[in-house]
Amino acid sequence: MKKLLHGLMLVLALMLSTAMFANKSVTMSLADRSISQKDAAAQVSAILGCSGTAFNIVNERTDMNGIVHISLQQTLNGTDINGAMIFLHCKDGLVMSLNGQYVPDSELPQPVRAISKAEVRRKAGAPNKTPTKMVIVETKDKKMRWAYEIISMKKLQKVYIDAETGETLRTVSLYNNIGDVTGTAATLYHGTLPMTSVLTADGDYVLADEGRKIYTYNARFTKADLLGKLGNDDHFKWELSEDCINAVQDAMAQLVETSEYYRSPSADWAQKEIRDVKVTKLSEEWTDGTYVAAVLRNKDGERLMTTGPQQIAEGYTMELTFISPITPTDIIELYNLKDPEDTAPVLIAKCTAEDAMAKVGETVSLDGKADCIFDIYNGPWLDVHSGMQAVYDYYKDVFQRESYDGEGTAIRQFVNAPYDEGSFDSFPDNAAAFPFRNDFDKNLSGIGQYAFDFMAYGSGDGKDMSSVVSFDVLAHEYTHLVSDYNGNGGLEYKGESGALNESFSDVMAVAIGFHTGIDDNWQIGEKIMLPEGTCLRDMSNPERCEQPSVYNGQYWVDPNSDDGDNGGVHTNSGVMNHWFYLLCEGGSGTNELGYSFNLQGIDMAKAASIAYQNVLYHLTPTATYQDACDGSVLSATELYGANSVETNACIEAWQAVGLTATPGIITAIETIRPSAPSSQAIYNLQGQKVRDGYKGIVISDGKKRMNK
Repeated sequence: MKKLLHGLMLVLALMLSTAMFANKSVTMSLADRSISQKDAAAQVSAILGCSGTAFNIVNERTDMNGIVHISLQQTLNGTDINGAMIFLHCKDGLVMSLNGQYVPDSELPQPVRAISKAEVRRKAGAPNKTPTKMVIVETKDKKMRWAYEIISMKKLQKVYIDAETGETLRTVSLYNNIGDVTGTAATLYHGTLPMTSVLTADGDYVLADEGRKIYTYNARFTKADLLGKLGNDDHFKWELSEDCINAVQDAMAQLVETSEYYRSPSADWAQKEIRDVKVTKLSEEWTDGTYVAAVLRNKDGERLMTTGPQQIAEGYTMELTFISPITPTDIIELYNLKDPEDTAPVLIAKCTAEDAMAKVGETVSLDGKADCIFDIYNGPWLDVHSGMQAVYDYYKDVFQRESYDGEGTAIRQFVNAPYDEGSFDSFPDNAAAFPFRNDFDKNLSGIGQYAFDFMAYGSGDGKDMSSVVSFDVLAHEYTHLVSDYNGNGGLEYKGESGALNESFSDVMAVAIGFHTGIDDNWQIGEKIMLPEGTCLRDMSNPERCEQPSVYNGQYWVDPNSDDGDNGGVHTNSGVMNHWFYLLCEGGSGTNELGYSFNLQGIDMAKAASIAYQNVLYHLTPTATYQDACDGSVLSATELYGANSVETNACIEAWQAVGLTATPGIITAIETIRPSAPSSQAIYNLQGQKVRDGYKGIVISDGKKRMNK
């Protein structure tokens, strides 16, 4: 049966309306209104002129500086408005400021006749039991529509279906891997690092850390990868129910069970792996013009992977790359193929990995039919485990954050991860974090909140990338989970919010790299990219990697485009990346918009604190770059005060990358102690006295400051 959804009216938009989004961004001071923290939530509708909508408290948290941050979700008749959140910032029982996004009356959808849930499931191809959630969501043409929200477990996407027409309005990606003993790890990229592993009852050490709850698995023996399993089971294709989430937990347990711990006889790990097989000579029976490929099998004869076929040519050395590490009991086989699509290849020769590893770098004759040279590398799994311990320690020591969610949840990561439709070699040049919060249906009982969270790292294809396990990659992926668990719904992995999501991961990866000294440079991915000397992103010079250094500047991607990268999330992240670089290092020049700047950098630890404060307390799921600019200025103010070097540098660095703090934004709320002279009154930009007492505000237009 169809039902009528009644819309209610909003009446006023305040301060700033971002041109690209229906959601309106707002930043304002409330310090002069003497609003009690206890009464603040009830007054938000009146403050914003939204008499017809409600703002419900999502959470209330106190940061390390004693500032209380209250997050509120805007709703219409009990229906969440996607991305519409307001944040109140309070101190000493009074509200200091307000920021966030909300939807005004003129942007709300008209009442519609909603199709039934059964019909929307049919149109979406979802199983009948699939639960749905009604929301109000923004479309590509910047209109607000009533929609059903469904989560596709197969594609790891939120899908929004128009409640009136059944049309798919938008999709949003959900993925932005006995006792502890301290020892060392001989890593692939970063030399020897300290590392904790667990001594088991049988005398071996495994890559686990019970104190930090970090568990690192070898996923190459997985018989069917997790996503393939979910995709091949109708129960998982769309449904997000108690049964589904319990099944996800079971699938995760199976993934862990069918993977295995890496093992070592010593707490000082120095494991090796064979990666490349160079075929230097074949017997004459294998003619030029045909192809050769290598197959890796385990001791039971099960195929683990096949290399890409290489064409045989006289005098040509064929390099066959295994993207899965090889253990001594594995078997390496060479096959001849008539063409790359040959379904009946002929075995040339084979040997055990143990024999190959005994003569690394030397020519090995396989049955007299092929000459090969095997290359050996330090095990990348040691980079993953030791590096994640350093990342965990940074967040705990600097921000008192235990695990990515702040609640000490176990950290699971998979090296050599298979991915996509059960293929063993389709995830080489990638690493990813897979967050999964149970915030879809709060009424589902008995469901573990963290059923799905893990990180996965590819092995590299040997051509474009080597093993995707460098320290900056680990810190980047872990920070995606931190962003997702910021307490406000994370940052949607699409458009500008997705670019901010990517950039925050880069920012913290660099900050952690400098803090630990493990990877202290401004490039991302320089260790993994081939050929040497290239990188994925360069925060000091984004244009080097075809990223914009200025908002809407060269290389900027339309955030609403279908570019295969969710609206340029990995490209447009260059703007905030460069902001962070300038905030730390300083710089001078004239940007492509003609703005001349000359700023001094601040301590990187302070800059990282500003970024962390921003993503935790000031950004909605659909935040824009303007929101990030304003939120970071608020963050700097909360942390370092009015007219501080840090706040001024934050403002100037944003101007250098093409963004100006919103006119009228508060940049400081100073606590003037009662013993201070009463003559220390505070004025706004219009010269009007704001307050005589011991609290006051300073208003900024992004350049001028006034504190008379």
